[in-house]
Amino acid sequence: LAQSDALDKCSTLSFAAGGIKADLKLTKLAALGSTPARIAYRTDTTLADGRKQSTITGQVIENGVLISVISSGGANEQDAVSRAGQLLDQAAALVGK
Repeated sequence: LAQSDALDKCSTLSFAAGGIKADLKLTKLAALGSTPARIAYRTDTTLADGRKQSTITGQVIENGVLISVISSGGANEQDAVSRAGQLLDQAAALVGK
């Protein structure tokens, strides 16, 4: 499970893989679903040629099970956040039964 303080300390990263360079920025999100004790963040990836991609990630431990959801694309960021929140809540409800 990602740790909130680790996201604060390590919110940016640059790397190269297979000759492709990219910069990552992590931003904590305040709201993602209604499951308590969850952590949520947006990952913004920027390639050297200027192309960008954002991904929403949510994580929670429910009854000892790590649940992790990822959402990207959609009409806008709120759409991706909403879908990730719904997935996290649904999975937590199933594990919690």
